[in-house]
Amino acid sequence: MYNNPFYSQSFNLDRLNRMKDDIEKQIQTCQSHQQPINNFINTNQPQNNLFELKKLNEGDEVENIFTNNDAIFIGNNRMQIKKLDGTIEKYNIEKYYPIDEKDEQIKLLNKKVEELERKLNNEHTKSNEPIRELDKSNDNVNGNVEPKSKTNGKSISK
Repeated sequence: MYNNPFYSQSFNLDRLNRMKDDIEKQIQTCQSHQQPINNFINTNQPQNNLFELKKLNEGDEVENIFTNNDAIFIGNNRMQIKKLDGTIEKYNIEKYYPIDEKDEQIKLLNKKVEELERKLNNEHTKSNEPIRELDKSNDNVNGNVEPKSKTNGKSISK
């Protein structure tokens, strides 16, 4: 009976049909559990927090640039915020590089050195007292040399 070619063909067809039915059931099960895919963009979102960020080149004028949302424009040392109503806020940007403790101490010491140099220079220019010079003479009175003093225009203070 198993050697009958007709029987073997019908057996294979039955088996293939059952496999086909199983596959179709699996496809239906997968399709029923699959979430729908939204292929559209929701434009009804509140636009309070949406900003466009654009880089400004040297000759760009923010007033002439169209935007769909509030936009922040950043260029060299400047930042501008353009709102939908057309108002523009302008800011200057300053680059900041963090300074460690050693650099801060060097900066402080340089300030102190400059302050001391300024004080030292001011002391020499402020003094108007006469400078006394001693003129040693060769006169020997009682074995002692008596110096004679002369006055000059400025004194040196220590």
